[in-house]
Amino acid sequence: MKSLAGKAGIMCVITGLTLFGYSEGWGKDWKLFKKTADAKFYYDRKGITRSPKKLVSVWVKQVYTKKGKMDMINLVGLRYEYLSHSINSLEFDCGGKMVRFLSMAYYSKNGDVLDLEDSPDKRESITPNSMFDALYNKVCK
Repeated sequence: MKSLAGKAGIMCVITGLTLFGYSEGWGKDWKLFKKTADAKFYYDRKGITRSPKKLVSVWVKQVYTKKGKMDMINLVGLRYEYLSHSINSLEFDCGGKMVRFLSMAYYSKNGDVLDLEDSPDKRESITPNSMFDALYNKVCK
């Protein structure tokens, strides 16, 4: 059984991400950087942070097309029936051309959080001509 402090911490994270979802437009500067058959991808130009170790953190908003939404429903089930978009936190290693997800939140059309995920601490190589490659070229200049 989880401790009371652990449960309180989880609730704080969920509450914070939920509030973030309702305020996602405030102070953000979403800029379109890639379109696919599944989604349009935007990054927050104001929210980019850089470290001396050539690490760049950025928020990405993925707005799903009908095809992208159907792909998600087929992948994870009907709970994504009202999927609108996701907001993801990414970290790029500009020196090593690597990327990793820090967090992912999936939202419905009315702003409800459908799912939250924290990714493992695993960096991946960036595939040429991918969404990650397009964003890498924007934020790691």
